[in-house]
Amino acid sequence: LNLFGGILLIKRQSERLLEKSGLQYTIVRPGGLERAGDDYEREHPLVVYGADEKYGGIVSRQQVADLCAQALCRPEVSKNKIFEAVTATGSEAAQLISERQRQGDSATLDTRYRDLMAAVSQ
Repeated sequence: LNLFGGILLIKRQSERLLEKSGLQYTIVRPGGLERAGDDYEREHPLVVYGADEKYGGIVSRQQVADLCAQALCRPEVSKNKIFEAVTATGSEAAQLISERQRQGDSATLDTRYRDLMAAVSQ
């Protein structure tokens, strides 16, 4: 994207202005956006990283929307934070899917995303 007028540089400058503004913020930096169906999450679990911890990857638009909604509902873990969101692949995806199957219905979307954001926030 930087080839097209330095878009990523401009975006980072905007993030810095927001960080210095004194306003509360949450910045979500998604990987490449995938136009996946609603079931994409089942085979491609979301992984949330802190700022500048992950480069590349893909994520569904639905997962980004869900993460943003959870950030709004959970300001105690999302206030003044930057999250990078991508989906797990390979063995990491298999491990996360296995953990979620063990947790069953107790691992709701709300608790999974809250826990992901809380882990990054520490």
